[in-house]
Amino acid sequence: DLWPQLPVSHEPKSTSAMRVLHVASVAWLLGAIMQPCIARPACKTEAKSEPDVSQLLQSQRAQIRNESSPPPPEGSRPVKPARPEKGQVTPALILKCSGSKKTAIVTQCMTAWMYDRVLHAVMQQLHGLPEICHEKSCPRADYAGCILRSAGHDLMDGYADGCLDFRVPDNAGLEACMATGEFGISLTQVYSHFCHIVSLADFLYIAAEAAMVFSRQTHLKDHSDAKPLNFKSHYRYGRTTNSQCPSDSGTMPDPEKGCSEVERVFVNGLQLSWGEAAALMGTHTLGKATLKNSGYEGWWSSPEQSQRFNNNYFIMMVAAGWVPQKRVGGIAEKNQWMRQDASTRLAKSHQMMLNTDLCLVYTSGGTYQDMGVPVLAQKHDCCAWVVSTRLQGAIASAGEYCGNPGGGLNCHDENPIATCMNKEHELCCHLNIPATERVDAEGENKVEVAAGEGGHAERPHDLFKLGKPEDCGDMFNPQSVASKEVLQYANDESAWIRIFVKVWKKVSTVGVDKKSLYPLKEKCWRDQSHHGFKHKSHYRH
Repeated sequence: DLWPQLPVSHEPKSTSAMRVLHVASVAWLLGAIMQPCIARPACKTEAKSEPDVSQLLQSQRAQIRNESSPPPPEGSRPVKPARPEKGQVTPALILKCSGSKKTAIVTQCMTAWMYDRVLHAVMQQLHGLPEICHEKSCPRADYAGCILRSAGHDLMDGYADGCLDFRVPDNAGLEACMATGEFGISLTQVYSHFCHIVSLADFLYIAAEAAMVFSRQTHLKDHSDAKPLNFKSHYRYGRTTNSQCPSDSGTMPDPEKGCSEVERVFVNGLQLSWGEAAALMGTHTLGKATLKNSGYEGWWSSPEQSQRFNNNYFIMMVAAGWVPQKRVGGIAEKNQWMRQDASTRLAKSHQMMLNTDLCLVYTSGGTYQDMGVPVLAQKHDCCAWVVSTRLQGAIASAGEYCGNPGGGLNCHDENPIATCMNKEHELCCHLNIPATERVDAEGENKVEVAAGEGGHAERPHDLFKLGKPEDCGDMFNPQSVASKEVLQYANDESAWIRIFVKVWKKVSTVGVDKKSLYPLKEKCWRDQSHHGFKHKSHYRH
């Protein structure tokens, strides 16, 4: 079988139904797989409209619903590919064809149908993971986040070439979803079926798009009026896979340095505006940070929201209250922001933001000389929050404001503005929480806090001292480098999606010669005269 059945974890496997599909595709595969498209100008661009991904998946499952096989044994793991003992450990050295098949370094031709096959294969992996999602485990969020960050880390050096070094600390944890196995699956299992016709560099970005499309569909189940994602019409193939790349050390932004690093990597390196950089960082909506991988700990959104590709990341930045959390994991060089509003009373998951997140919106409210500087958790002891009147769209989407299900106080002229603002400040910078109702950083055990004079108290892990901190900048009109854009993305998800798709198209081909990139084709042609034949033929699905 030239196109083997794709693995689907915990999914019914096909027999006769899928075999019919295989036979129907053999004629095309004989040419498109065995012979590359070498006459690119003859390839025609696709003019057909993109099919709905959810309908395609539903149709495929309908064909095989009556013929199923048991799930893989509990604890099963994919076979680990060989790992180089010395030098860089890059995806190209691990994810490659086995046996007689030769790994494609450059994709010679790709049709829309081929793109869909790769996209659906990764989406099937995600669908096969358990739907369970809570503070301790959210497999779909973690796997999707790992795939998306793998592509993100690849392009941070200015080249979308599928090359990153797994041995660099900034890339810790990415090898699991790509090669060694996470939740019993890895991208190796999918790529092995396409490795001889699709370059790893091209595959990595289709996989990232699959993670976003699948997570977006999870969101659309409860928000049918939301805007779907369409990457396919913008996708370009032709990236060259590199097995050795410049040192990854220093290519990722250092969260401790905040917006100076966002400027170095995103604005100067990727040539993005501040608003575009903020839009791209919306990928933090998927997955979480862990101590063992990055030294930081927590979810950017709630666990449930972290498996949905939506604008909740931006909503949380402005419709929640944040205070510094210093010495994360007891390490002086690791500092972040922790959610500290009315939701803390009942929270069982630890939500956090990095300096590189909140610096986009908030500035310090310190001395005159330090006024207007983007916030840093290790330096500025302030509470980051925005008044509810600036967040009507965000509050309507989230159904809460600083943990209050009823939203904000909607301060207006008939209310004493000072009194109203003090109440919202207390709501968002919620510091008078009974000790017995607080939870630790892992969201498990209750933490006893001994209160001192003036209501000050110190929690374990040297997180922060309780008191009444000053505000991080102007809560009415934040004035940091991307405050305006973040507020827009929080209040209007469609505005963020529109900008994000545009930015993704730009960065997912960064460093690639535009003359080498091609849109998806309707057909792949090959001139057989180059192979001893006297006629020209074409193959299509």
